[in-house]
Amino acid sequence: MSSWQFRRVPNDKIDEFIKRETTYWSKGAQKPVDSKEMSFWALFEKVSGYDLPNSSNYLLINTCPDIDQTGDLWGNVEAIAGAKMTDMEGYSFSTVTSEFFVKDREWTQPAKADPAKDFNYVIMNYQNTNYPDSLIR
Repeated sequence: MSSWQFRRVPNDKIDEFIKRETTYWSKGAQKPVDSKEMSFWALFEKVSGYDLPNSSNYLLINTCPDIDQTGDLWGNVEAIAGAKMTDMEGYSFSTVTSEFFVKDREWTQPAKADPAKDFNYVIMNYQNTNYPDSLIR
């Protein structure tokens, strides 16, 4: 199960937001990824689409085997990241525009892929359909 949190970050706060997510929160996510309590953590930036000035421009994804335990994963994040919450948090200058809990389905990845080397971008197609096999085809 994944949590997808869409955020709107003002242009003048983007550098600080990215710094906090990649410097502190990525460290906080690495421990549960290593211990298999989390299988995926990512920060995505929206670079095209419609209504860019008014829509979310970042997406945070946390994927865990047990979504009910995700709150416990961040309990010791200050110690792991080596910073105080006031220096790490991004809620005070960003807006959560929506959050979804998504059941992973139809995800495919080549067996020999190395995400750190092979993936430069992700294209996400959103669709609510009763015929997912037709959509994928």
